[in-house]
Amino acid sequence: MHRLVTVLALTFGIAACGARRADGGRPTWTPPISATPEVEMLERQMWRRLNADRARAGRAPLAFASRLSDIARGHSLDMRDGSFFDHVSPRTGDLERRLDVAGYVALEMRENLALAPTVDRAQDNLLESPGHRANIMAGSVTHLGVGIVASERGLFVTQVFTRPAQVQTPALVESGVRGRLAALPRAAPLVADARLSAMAADELSNLPDVVPDDAAVTVGARVVKRLEAQPGHGLGAVAVAVQSVYGVDDFEPPQVASQPRSQRYGLATASGRDDRGRPRVRILLLVTQDR
Repeated sequence: MHRLVTVLALTFGIAACGARRADGGRPTWTPPISATPEVEMLERQMWRRLNADRARAGRAPLAFASRLSDIARGHSLDMRDGSFFDHVSPRTGDLERRLDVAGYVALEMRENLALAPTVDRAQDNLLESPGHRANIMAGSVTHLGVGIVASERGLFVTQVFTRPAQVQTPALVESGVRGRLAALPRAAPLVADARLSAMAADELSNLPDVVPDDAAVTVGARVVKRLEAQPGHGLGAVAVAVQSVYGVDDFEPPQVASQPRSQRYGLATASGRDDRGRPRVRILLLVTQDR
């Protein structure tokens, strides 16, 4: 009997690196802190100053994000009251952990810390540090949160830079993936197959919300058995691709989809999450070749 073949998964996402306490447990969480009018005035002053610095360097302005400022302010307060000055808090972990717990999903995140008597002095000091300046001038971020807490030592300042992720619905991702497949450079487009799509949906429903690294291998083995138990299907090979994405722009068509011998495909999408609990869309794609 002619054997069917499988292709390994292509799974995309932000690497997990959450901070942990010495006892192996997760850090606790300090809720975001709202700003008083006086504090918000200082934070927006720094935002305007930072955008002016970016403009002089030919960089686009960053949008002010009140939600990020609340998170950043919580870290500034944590540093002041906890008598430390570091990106990693004994109580709340690192920036990625703080954003995770607050439910803020970002494709990129950066953080600057400063302690100075004034906003301008803090910004001047940050610009003098190559690493901090690189964060301020980064062209890949779009939003800024500024969190300021006053103390006897000066202003504790936390700047958080992000590029937020826009998580699309499974239906929107499915429509976009079909469009991407139709636009592949082929002599004839792949043909959507209802039977294969039903099989993909069934297999996807058996996968956990967090897509395992070996998902394509597991699914491929089951699909092979199912198809071999159905005589007359006429298939010589089937490739399985499993991906976990924020949106259709993150989808990577597997190379086999562009091969001339590939003829039909089945597609299914569903909501999911990554290993840190952030929302994703799961994609299961079957691409087949006739005998």
